[in-house]
Amino acid sequence: MKTVTTQRGYSLLEMLVSIGLFSLVMLLATGAFIKFMALEKVARYTNDVTNNLTFAVDSMARSIRTGTNYSCGGTAGVVNCWDDGQFGQDSFSFTDDQGRTITYVRRGDGAIGRCTHSDSSTCLDSLTDSVALTDKRISIESLNFFVRGIGPAGDEQPTATKNTQPQVLISIRGEMRPEPDKPPIRFTIQTLATQRLLELSP
Repeated sequence: MKTVTTQRGYSLLEMLVSIGLFSLVMLLATGAFIKFMALEKVARYTNDVTNNLTFAVDSMARSIRTGTNYSCGGTAGVVNCWDDGQFGQDSFSFTDDQGRTITYVRRGDGAIGRCTHSDSSTCLDSLTDSVALTDKRISIESLNFFVRGIGPAGDEQPTATKNTQPQVLISIRGEMRPEPDKPPIRFTIQTLATQRLLELSP
């Protein structure tokens, strides 16, 4: 006697349930993937802006370390401003290793500006005389310089700073906006540049 085996397929209800579960899993996975891509985009833009700010601050510090004739506030002869009301000065000038006068200043558009002159002239207009070092997505609210170790010649220089290695403390406060439709990211940065060339008074 021959036995007949029957094969049973999926019912319509089972197919609908399985398709529904598959669709739900794919929907959740797709949503998580889209969210991940959005976060990765924000992280990439933020990293790009942060790198720009870091490069600007590092380039300032490198130039200052090899410079001479520090002048806080761009005023000749008045160069120390370490204890100037704890606010420092909003500009800083020095002579670089090529003999040029370099001035760092906060520009009117909120960027860090660098003025370069072949003589001892100062940066008169931050927008027209300077080159922006920071990205347009970075807005600098305050740029302050604190200088010690260099002072007026002769006995006018405070005794406490005569034998101090020249130092410049740069304090920056502002915000960056990696994406225009996202809230800004606030930051505060401080870096200290110590002059490599000694200018110690006897």
